[in-house]
Amino acid sequence: MIPEPVIRMRLNELESKIEDIQKAMRSLPAGILKIDQNGPYVKWYVLNRQKEGVRSMRTYLPKHKLALAKKLALKTYYAALLEDLKTEQICLKKKLSQNESAFPVNSVEKLLQNQSFRELLPPEIRSVEEEIHDWQNAEFARNPYMPQELKVPTLAGIPVRSKSEAIIADSLFERGILFRYEPGIILSDGRIVYPDFIVRNRYTHQEYPWEHLGLMDDPAYIAKNTEKLQRYSASGYTPMVNLILSFETRTHPLSRPQVMHIIDQFLS
Repeated sequence: MIPEPVIRMRLNELESKIEDIQKAMRSLPAGILKIDQNGPYVKWYVLNRQKEGVRSMRTYLPKHKLALAKKLALKTYYAALLEDLKTEQICLKKKLSQNESAFPVNSVEKLLQNQSFRELLPPEIRSVEEEIHDWQNAEFARNPYMPQELKVPTLAGIPVRSKSEAIIADSLFERGILFRYEPGIILSDGRIVYPDFIVRNRYTHQEYPWEHLGLMDDPAYIAKNTEKLQRYSASGYTPMVNLILSFETRTHPLSRPQVMHIIDQFLS
């Protein structure tokens, strides 16, 4: 079950995004873009409904009206995105009371599969697959501390520092959760920290730092990490809301069921 604070945070984000999209759509031209394709030949049309109950008029858009076609394509994209966001909003509101797990079918992804339509959109609009590919292949700052300690193998082919971190990495890999190991994050004090992982929710694409605290029976270790958590907090990261924490001691080691429970809470 996703924690209630996480759901409420996402609902606030959705409300803001929906308002921004609705505002942007008000500045776009009337009509609906229609694309007809015959082999390599593409024609654009605009559909305008004159009044309720009357069939829409279809007007051909010549190539010199590319700017209008692009605006209408953006309008169509916004409409699909608005549908996805509103459906997710409904599902998350239900989760607060019913704890439903299903997320809606993505209308935007279906829309972006049409390459002729894609070519009319701004280049910064990306499909989920493209965003995932870019995220997986992007360069990021890595923890430079004692790389020789990275000796424990994982299913993802990334060596880590401990068996517990390997349990986390293997569990994420098996569940298809995207993650980075020991990436750098600049906090509000200007200093950089290297959480054990950055992980992405498979549906909302929200990113969470994940810190595994493996020596919770060591007072010096606790003091050091308490200061680190205070720095996280000052930068807007709240434990078990948008900062994932896991713990162990010598007598109570981290277990795979514990990790799977966290994944179910935040990432699935």
